[in-house]
Amino acid sequence: PSISNQMENNGQTRNEKNETIKYIADCATSLKRYTRHILSWPKSSTSRSVLPTVAVVTAWSVLILLGSNSSDSHPVISHWISKASISSGLISTFLSPIALLLSLRANQAMNRLMEVRKAWGLMGRSIRSLAGLVATYGVLAVSSSMEEINNPDDENNDDDKDNTQALEMVATSLLVGRYLAIFGWCMKAAFRRDEDDSEIIRAALSKEEAEWLLFGANGIGRPVAILSRLRCLILRLATLSYSSSSSHYEIHTRVEETRKQQMQQHQQHNFMLSPLIHLALEERLYDLEQAFGICNRILMSPIPPTYTRHTSRVLCLFLFLLPLALAGMNNMAPLALLLSVSTTTYVLVGIDEIGLEIEHPFPLLPMHGMALAFQRNVENQFLLAGGMPRVRSK
Repeated sequence: PSISNQMENNGQTRNEKNETIKYIADCATSLKRYTRHILSWPKSSTSRSVLPTVAVVTAWSVLILLGSNSSDSHPVISHWISKASISSGLISTFLSPIALLLSLRANQAMNRLMEVRKAWGLMGRSIRSLAGLVATYGVLAVSSSMEEINNPDDENNDDDKDNTQALEMVATSLLVGRYLAIFGWCMKAAFRRDEDDSEIIRAALSKEEAEWLLFGANGIGRPVAILSRLRCLILRLATLSYSSSSSHYEIHTRVEETRKQQMQQHQQHNFMLSPLIHLALEERLYDLEQAFGICNRILMSPIPPTYTRHTSRVLCLFLFLLPLALAGMNNMAPLALLLSVSTTTYVLVGIDEIGLEIEHPFPLLPMHGMALAFQRNVENQFLLAGGMPRVRSK
């Protein structure tokens, strides 16, 4: 039975829905896009993160302005500020290394985001292909062969062993499909620590399989456990198909007679999983392992904290000296100085905040929508294989 209704709203955050709507709106014309972005400025999460730093730097600038005004401040303070003021040309030399540090960090963070997105794309393609292969060669081909075996016009239709093996192949193939359907959800829960996939697992699997995955594989992680279980099930499919295609073979002394009988039996019971199909299944399974490995590497190896700390320190030093440099310019009005400092702080700190945000790509990706798409692709592959018209000889 379909488990879409139980999975569709599980773990879907309001942010994922809002981000999808925002992305669609961002595809509008430039004027509409800019207008929308300006109007939504107060709701920006980046602005809320940056504004406290902007307020602190602006307050520091106000203190510098008050201290540099000799009529309103103590002479010692005014003299100290005038001596501490540096030229605007010297402060501008800070911009190049700061821009380099921020751009390199943002580029590295964006590369991490794109790498994880490509890994999830590979995972979706592999799940769809793996489900199609299992549905075709493990369900459709076996069902067609069973119809031929149980043909009442056939005089050799009393083989119950073939029927048993064929039914076991179909059951194993359907179990593979169920594991593939929940793989995306388990990946989502594995890389978002605050999410639970136990309800989905219990809804998709039998009690025995669910208990094993929930409690027997806690030490190694559920995605790894699912991959191991899939490999065992694929091996079981291959073993059943090989045994079914060779169960009727008899040993004869003459080699030619044996080969002829094998060909006849293979034509009669043609639900053998060929080595090429077995290899294709293993290749798709390797792609899933590769996608999991990429995501795990991104999670376990963040951008070196030394790089982040040095960038923050250099940026703080620049913002500390910027009001002193601008205060030394006698022709700059106080309001212009405050606006310049606030705008510069917002731009530079905003870039640093964006780089820090996309450095952790898993909260940003629409994993709920992708996991739901993976699960529906598996369902569609099995439904298509079961609903296709049979090709019959006239």
